[in-house]
Amino acid sequence: MGRKPACGKCGQDDRVTPNRKVEGRYWCGHCRGHFNALTNTPIEGSKISLNKWIFAAYMLMTARKGVSSL
Repeated sequence: MGRKPACGKCGQDDRVTPNRKVEGRYWCGHCRGHFNALTNTPIEGSKISLNKWIFAAYMLMTARKGVSSL
């Protein structure tokens, strides 16, 4: 439990503070920028919601006979 989040841009974790206004967003004192859990991931700029990505990954992992391309 005591793990601190590391910045997704510079990788530092000693000067990271949570954003008071937006839940799940953090401020890095080293690179002076905001980041969240999706920073520098393939789904960072996606228009599809995170819930749909997680559901699609779940469906792919639990399909016994594979998933149709259609």
